[in-house]
Amino acid sequence: MMPPDSPREIKALDSLVIISWNTHVGGGDLEHFISDLRDGKLTGGEPIHDFVLLLQEVFRGGPAVPDHVPSDVRAGSYIRTTPPSGERMDILETARRHSLALYYVPSIRNGGPSETDIPEDRGNAILSTMPLSSLTALELPYERQRRVTIGASISGETTVGIPWTIRLINVHLENRARWSRWFESFGSLRLRQVKAIVKAFHDNTPTILGGDFNTWFGQWKEPAVSYLEQFFDRPTDPLQSSTVKLGYLFPERMVDYLFFRLPEGWGGEYQRVDRLYGSDHYPLLGRVRTGDIGD
Repeated sequence: MMPPDSPREIKALDSLVIISWNTHVGGGDLEHFISDLRDGKLTGGEPIHDFVLLLQEVFRGGPAVPDHVPSDVRAGSYIRTTPPSGERMDILETARRHSLALYYVPSIRNGGPSETDIPEDRGNAILSTMPLSSLTALELPYERQRRVTIGASISGETTVGIPWTIRLINVHLENRARWSRWFESFGSLRLRQVKAIVKAFHDNTPTILGGDFNTWFGQWKEPAVSYLEQFFDRPTDPLQSSTVKLGYLFPERMVDYLFFRLPEGWGGEYQRVDRLYGSDHYPLLGRVRTGDIGD
């Protein structure tokens, strides 16, 4: 957990940008993405001053990660990708450079000591221009790899002075089951993980839930998506485009989503940013527009 480098009084907001993006363990160029977002290059020329990033597959390197792995412990496979800029930056340095609040929870070690010069782990992170509170971490039902869903809250007020709090949930579901029950890869394992998330966060708190759901067959045939739609809303005109680029041998798929549970009168929508920025996933750019709560 890191607070913003430059704490400030948050101005009243009637609109907030939420990004969800799997950054591919260093491949996603967060440095240029954040600069483009702030400069308005992703929003038709409108500069974005306040935003939240829900990031999957970020990494942390350095002394905070143990340099020794016990002989009876299996480390995660080593994934090392480099952004187009050539500078591979861990999530702690990214937050410092951009003066963002950070909540990071590792899910798994990124390679063993013999594979890396600097020890690394990888997991999910929430970065924000606003302070983060009510931090939570939920270890999902284990399948093939350890997966941790994280949550945090941000608070502010509308331009007419009505206070609000929004909970943010960052999700990265399992993509396939262990070989002994491979058939669960078609959806039941992700449904089991999503049910655990809903049980943990099942209340009336205004919530934005996003992440990489690793869906195999698209939104309409994936039981995890159908189940979430019983508790969260999606835009009336939801995204239909592929959100991951896997190469010529694999079909393009929609695997990344944003879901909203908002007060009456509020609205949530999102679109795909049509540039990978070095990752294998396209970022999702969402926007929440506040209303007058209670009207």
